[in-house]
Amino acid sequence: MPARFILLMLLTLPWLTTSVAAEQFARVVTIGGTFANMPVDARGEAMGLATTVNPTGPTAFWWNPAPLPESDRVMVSYTDWPHIMDSLKWRPMAIRASSGNLTYGYLWGRLSSDPILIRTGYEPDGNGTYTEASSNLHQFSFAADLIPWLADESSAWQWTVGTNARLYYESLAEQSTSAWDLDLGTSLAWRLTDGEDGDIRLHGSAMVRNLTRGTFDTENTSSALPRYYHFGLSLEVGAGPIWHGSRALAVTVSHAWRRDYDDIHYNYDSEHLGVEMVVGGIASLRTGHRTRGFYADDGSSWGAGLQYRFDWGWGIRAAVDYARQDLDSVFGEYGMDYWTFTAGFDLP
Repeated sequence: MPARFILLMLLTLPWLTTSVAAEQFARVVTIGGTFANMPVDARGEAMGLATTVNPTGPTAFWWNPAPLPESDRVMVSYTDWPHIMDSLKWRPMAIRASSGNLTYGYLWGRLSSDPILIRTGYEPDGNGTYTEASSNLHQFSFAADLIPWLADESSAWQWTVGTNARLYYESLAEQSTSAWDLDLGTSLAWRLTDGEDGDIRLHGSAMVRNLTRGTFDTENTSSALPRYYHFGLSLEVGAGPIWHGSRALAVTVSHAWRRDYDDIHYNYDSEHLGVEMVVGGIASLRTGHRTRGFYADDGSSWGAGLQYRFDWGWGIRAAVDYARQDLDSVFGEYGMDYWTFTAGFDLP
């Protein structure tokens, strides 16, 4: 949704005077939560944004600052988002490192536009002057699984807590503003069964985005970021040793709820449902559906992924994921395609 507001900004900017543009700038950068709904990986988009629970890979912190720990490894990812407007560019990159029960992450993204011709009521055809708009995001993340410190390592439980520290930087023409904010999250997973013939894991999560409601200060106004609340439940059922080796078959069903906007004028709830099937630890099939309220993006999505581990050196891994959205919003019906490329290696 922030992309929609930036799109709206780009379309209306040519008709605004300088003073009006300043006021609109302050509103645009805060109303959308500045990236809070932007796509950062194809897996999450394919599963209808239901990955508040059970996020994986380098971008896991984006969905929940307390992702469950994965094997000791380093992973990096790059996502390509071809927007319906070719003038908008958004290609986030993320890195994640896990060691034992500790996980670290960093995500960077820049949403930018091509130069825009300035138009005013006095010069509807412009005067040859161009301007640009861009948004930058830097997110630093940390999470820890508390169970190894509270119980033996063979426990059927995993309890992760984590945080994101995020810097937003927005610029429009000669104006710029920035704000810091924090996310807090927790994940609790219980392995109901663990056997060669079948495994079942129940996973719940909760997080708060923009906990401190960072403030953007401009020349004429000051606006705080909205606060978001995310909750999720998932059930993962697998055949084969999915916890201690390659999966023969695993199916995950996730349901996430979101309460967006702390401001009473923009309160709405949204629901997200996602299903993922992983075969042999190599191929993934995904589908999802989302239902949202204010400035709704309702619709379905689907996708697929391939990953492979090369058993030499440091256990190098490579993966590619694809997602397709077909959504209906106040801006009309539209479809988008996403690609995420991931590479990683095991720590020695």
